[in-house]
This record gives sequence, structure tokens and C-alpha cells, in this order.
Amino acid sequence: MKYNYDFEDIQEIFEEKSESYSVHHPNQKLARTHLVSTYNLHTFHSDVRNSMGNSTGDRHKTQLLLLNQSISASYALYHLVQNHCYTTAYGRIRYLWELYLILQQLNRRKGRTGAKYQRNREALTDNEYMSYQTLPLTEYLSDIRETVINNLRHQHELYGEIYDYISNIGSHPHSIKTSRNDDKWNFKLERDLFEFGLVFNFGQAAQFVRTFSDVRESTDIRNEMEHVFVHIERSGLTLPEFLEDDIEFTNIW
Repeated sequence: MKYNYDFEDIQEIFEEKSESYSVHHPNQKLARTHLVSTYNLHTFHSDVRNSMGNSTGDRHKTQLLLLNQSISASYALYHLVQNHCYTTAYGRIRYLWELYLILQQLNRRKGRTGAKYQRNREALTDNEYMSYQTLPLTEYLSDIRETVINNLRHQHELYGEIYDYISNIGSHPHSIKTSRNDDKWNFKLERDLFEFGLVFNFGQAAQFVRTFSDVRESTDIRNEMEHVFVHIERSGLTLPEFLEDDIEFTNIW
């Protein structure tokens, strides 16, 4: 039995078991590209919040909230895979997938999204909602989520099936297909998870561009994101069809 004074020793044991992704690791290129692109997205998100206050309006703020969630999920995905927590990592893939599809819709209807954000802010300011009540923005996002998942299943049947498969693996405890591989390295699961992670990092970068397509700094933002697009493409990743119009950001190098 271990105790709190053994904390450092236990931490070291877990660190020794985790993957280092040295240059000799078979999935090192995917792992390194995932972590570096996640860091670049995080840095860019921080820069936007700190330097673009005057350009950021209600039409952009919901997207910034979700992009922040998406970046956090990408970080979590990296650490889960690095520590062989594959089943839990698939739950982050589902989360990233849903966030991406929601962001697509928010940027296709910025006017309505801005109005919902403003209404949400007013409701909070006026103390109109009790803690147990659902906020207008939450209802709006929930409705979008339901619509985009249904569209995925009907318009892209294969990807709908993959989404359901991932949901079962990562979100429901009765699914035990990957659990026997947890706590030990698995080449295929690691590769699969990092490839999915890179797909959604690419999607995040694209939605950054779309979020700020209507501000004076839009060209600078696109130029900044091109580094992320090129970096991910050079990993050899093939992007799926459900990215739809964001495929335009490929082949720019």
C-alpha cells in the first residue's frame, strides 16, 4: 500500500510507463505533429484573446469558447494516448468530432449565433435564470448538435457508423472492445487515435479562419493558420469528406 509521501515515486513509475515518442518510435511523427499543432492552436487562441479585443464581437465569442474546449480536449487526447488510456481517449475523439461539427454551423450562421450569445449574456446579467435552468446558448448548441449528428448519419453513412462505433467505445462502460488493450502500448490504437486527433486539429485551424473571416485581421489569421495546415498535411494524413468546405485549406504548400 502506498501513501501520499510516495507521490513522487508513483508519479515517476507512471512517467516511465508512458510513451516518450523519440525519433525511433513507430508513431512518433503523428504524436509529435499532434502535440505541436495543439500547442500552436493554444498559443494562437491566447494571442487572439489578448490582442484582438476590439475586433472580437458577439458573432465570434461562442466560437472562441468552443475552440478553447476543443484545444483542451486535444491536449487531453495526447496525454491519454501517451499513457495507454485508449478507451477513454476515444471519448475525447467523439467530443472533438461534435465540437467541430457544431463550430461549422456556428460559422455558417454568425448573425444568429451572435444574437444567441447576446441573449445569453443579458440573461446572466439580469439573473433571469436559476442555476438549474438551461441557458439560451446551451439550448441553441444542443439543437445544433442533434442536427449535425443526424446529418452525419444520413449524408455520410460510413462516417455516421464510425461516429457511433467511437461513441460506444469511449462513452459507454458496457463496451469492452478496447479495454483489454488499455494500460499497455498498442500500435494500431495509438495510430488511429492520433490520426483522428490531427483531423480535428486541422478542423480547429479551419474554424479559426472561418470565425474571423469578417474582421480586418482575417488575412493575417489565415496566414498564421497555414503553418498548422501544412504541418498536419506533411504528416501524411488523408482528410475525411465530412470536413466538406474546409478541404479547401489543403494542398497550400
